[in-house]
Amino acid sequence: MLDPAEQGLFRQLAIFSGSFNLDAVEAVCSDARAYVLAGLSGLVDKSLLLVDDTANYRCLETVRAFALEQLHASGELDVASERHAQHFLTVAERANRHAGGPLQAAWFDRLEGAHDNLRVALRWLHNAHQFEAALRMAIALQPFWTTRGHVTEARDWFAAILESGLNSSAPAVAASALNCAGSLASTDHEYTVALELHRAALDRARAINDACNIATASRWIGHCIAQTGGGAAAQPFFDEAMFVARSHGLHTELGLVLQEFAESAIELHDYAAALPALEESLDIFSRTGDRIGEARVQFAMGLGALGLGDDRSAVAWLERSVAGYTEVNYVLWIAGAEVYLGLALLRLGDTERASSVLTESLLLSRQEQDDHGIAFALEALACVASEHGDAQRALRLAAAGEAILTRLELPMPAWDKALLERWLTPAGVTGHDPSLGLDEAVQYALEASVATSQTGRTVTHNIEIQ
Repeated sequence: MLDPAEQGLFRQLAIFSGSFNLDAVEAVCSDARAYVLAGLSGLVDKSLLLVDDTANYRCLETVRAFALEQLHASGELDVASERHAQHFLTVAERANRHAGGPLQAAWFDRLEGAHDNLRVALRWLHNAHQFEAALRMAIALQPFWTTRGHVTEARDWFAAILESGLNSSAPAVAASALNCAGSLASTDHEYTVALELHRAALDRARAINDACNIATASRWIGHCIAQTGGGAAAQPFFDEAMFVARSHGLHTELGLVLQEFAESAIELHDYAAALPALEESLDIFSRTGDRIGEARVQFAMGLGALGLGDDRSAVAWLERSVAGYTEVNYVLWIAGAEVYLGLALLRLGDTERASSVLTESLLLSRQEQDDHGIAFALEALACVASEHGDAQRALRLAAAGEAILTRLELPMPAWDKALLERWLTPAGVTGHDPSLGLDEAVQYALEASVATSQTGRTVTHNIEIQ
């Protein structure tokens, strides 16, 4: 039997989904706060609550369902839901303040553990028509969602909340939300959608002279134009973003736009402009401890070295980039950096290591359901086949990659195409063999049994593609 205090705590714990910690219980179950520690121990002793070795608690679903009925019957559900939502909004916004610093990986891990509760809180805020609070939570979670591979879910949340609450939210919140939604669309290579969202964000930000969102929107507009072959047309937007960021002391935003500008300059073979920008950007991210920012600049440094023919420097920079992305578990960008690392190794004649790195890139892109990444990895593996003198295999892999890019309506940038031509043009890989679908092409590329990556992971390749 539970005493009245235990009954109250037991009911209120039903508001949690998945695991939760003591801080969350103390914040949400405020009516039972004085009894929390003793009450949790009592519920564990009575097998109504589980606790793991990290002091995280969890209710069995059958037990939670019963407790939730009791919470509803007591008339306390709305109050408990409000407290739960406000607590996890606070957690998300606190995590976001660390997203560009040395604690970003630890906070992303914490958010991963709290993801079930974050979803419950976000759903409740949306259903309760607290749209601005819901947008604030989604904005705070966007770096976590992007880094940890929850892009599809994130886009669904932004679409739903923006549809309901865009015009009822404060202009700065609305502009931030539009920028976040646009960045997620860019992650999925949907640049037309992203441009529309960022232009809407820029209009709202300019109307209220919101420097941060002006700089962010301008940077992303430049990014989208550059990614779709606009080249020099992106420059005015990068210029505006840099001017606003410098004028208002927006250091992280300045680091980001310098990196974006530099990558665009590399695409245009303007290495003299790119390298100083990258050096300044890297200095900013190093001083703030932003490992994701550092890894992205190291990636761009690797591209610059490749473009200049300094393959050993390219390998060194790209290995550092892979290590940085691995530290924060940013799988999509681990895969992206590994493609160029594999090509740099191939240019140095290390075909075995190149094949290993490129195969893992393919697997990681498949894991993340990133068809664009799969296509580029297939094209790079075609280069390995060409280096081995297997023109037929090179043809099939390259054609499969090309077919995916055609379906996505994402032609390979000229800079990347020129990088691959060293192997594919001499091998006569110019035809189009549409016989391999995506899954067949991945299986065909994974004929080797095991590869060990440069990050120390061992990956089994003879997987079953679902």
